[in-house]
Amino acid sequence: MVRSYYQDDTDFEVTPVGANRFLFQGRVPLEFVPATTGRPKEWHVGEGKEQGIWQLVTFVPTATDLQSYVGDYRSEEIGVTYTIVERGSVLIVEHPGRADIPVQSFSKDVFVGDSVGIVKFSRDARGVLTGFTVNRENDRGVRFDRMKRAD
Repeated sequence: MVRSYYQDDTDFEVTPVGANRFLFQGRVPLEFVPATTGRPKEWHVGEGKEQGIWQLVTFVPTATDLQSYVGDYRSEEIGVTYTIVERGSVLIVEHPGRADIPVQSFSKDVFVGDSVGIVKFSRDARGVLTGFTVNRENDRGVRFDRMKRAD
């Protein structure tokens, strides 16, 4: 199974057809190509002129990295505030009245999780986190701005 966080947490069946090779939805070739010296691992999707090559960026955030994402974020567009917390090397999206949502690192400043899809953090010119967008099939680019801490 392959999970699409973008398409509202949809699971798709993949059928093995060889070493690191699968058929996605019974017809689209999908291959996982291991890393070699000087080249990161890749996904190859499709074939011929229709083939897409996606490099996997392996990002393992440090405890300091994770702590930098912690805070409250507000979307004025939808009137919602999310709190990002760190629990045991995992980021959690909290929203009052709903179950906590763990998000997994995908690449630098990009995390994925059920219900929130692809969460992409943004930074200003100095590298300070300013907010994030939530991207799903039906909710593209919903902006959450980082709220100032009351110290």
